[in-house]
This record gives sequence, structure tokens and C-alpha cells, in this order.
Amino acid sequence: MTQARPPLGKWAFANARPDVVPPEEDTAVEANLFKDLQDVFDGYGFLSPWQADMLKGFLESGLYSDVFGPPQESRIFRGMAVTEKWLMAALNLSKSDDLFGEGRSMAGFTFKPKSGSSSWTYSQETARRFASTTSRAVTSTRSFEVLMTAQVSDNKNNLVSCQDGLYQIKAFEEWSSEREVIGLGPVKVHQLDWFVAP
Repeated sequence: MTQARPPLGKWAFANARPDVVPPEEDTAVEANLFKDLQDVFDGYGFLSPWQADMLKGFLESGLYSDVFGPPQESRIFRGMAVTEKWLMAALNLSKSDDLFGEGRSMAGFTFKPKSGSSSWTYSQETARRFASTTSRAVTSTRSFEVLMTAQVSDNKNNLVSCQDGLYQIKAFEEWSSEREVIGLGPVKVHQLDWFVAP
């Protein structure tokens, strides 16, 4: 019985790192994942739920661990601009509750991306900057900048650190200053800070 070929071949993204591993032809799955990761880093795309599940499988099995590895720090951050309705739901507040301009909740909730992945970072400063930048795109009469903090220990096998794997690939290295971590599917949030968007 012939063993099925791994989804990314023997080496992940071999053609993009010829100085590290032997060359081999990309699989169709591999070519699509590479393109979609470029879109993720560009800030214009997401991984599909199917791709996210595949990467979770890599983390669980250790397959392609030189490219897809878990975070090596204990916390990660995500900054966003959100509507008042989104924030009220995240805090489990009703319409009759007052929502002050700034605050912090340690109640915790699960962040669910619109697609299969979400972008996080080791850098709190980078996350705050992203929240501030995206707040201009929120057209709600009252919007907020939020900073989500997630504990890596609460999210085993659904976080991919780019620092020691993906950023070592030349095509992705230009984004290394963002210190990105890719969330795969829902991410448990430990702490939520919010601020009124200017």
C-alpha cells in the first residue's frame, strides 16, 4: 500500500528556501497556502477554515515544525477598531448597561474570526497601532479601539508563530518587524482593554 504524500510534500515551501532544503515541486495545496499567507501578511486576506484546520494538524503532529511552530512567549495581542455593538456583546452587556470610554475586562471571551484565521502579535505596541489605524474605517457613530490579550497556554495547537519559521523565508521576511502570530480558528481571550476611538 502506497503511503499518501504529505499535503506540502516532503518539505514545506521548498522552492522558496533553496538554501535550506532540497528543491521539489509545490503541491497545489502548498501553492495556494503560500499565496494566502502572503495575503495574510499584506493585511488583505485570511486563511480558510480548511487551511486553518490543516495547520492545526501540523502543530499537533510536529509535521513541518521548522516552518510552523507554536509561540515561544506567554502572551499575544490583537488590536482592532470595533463598533459599540461589538464591544457590548464581547463584554456581555445589555443595552441598558453603561459603557464608559475606557476600561478593562478580565472576564474572558472567545474571539471568532470571520474566516479561518486572525492576526496577532507579540508586540502590544504594534497591536495598539493597528487598532488606531483601523479605527478610521469604522463608520459607527460611536466606535472603540480594543486591545485583546490571549494567553498562549489557553490556546494550544491553534497559534502559529511566524518569528522562527515563516519569517525565515525570504518572501515573508519583510514583515518580521510585526512579530506576527497567526490564530487558527477561535482564540480564547484573557483580557480586553478598550478606548474611545478619536
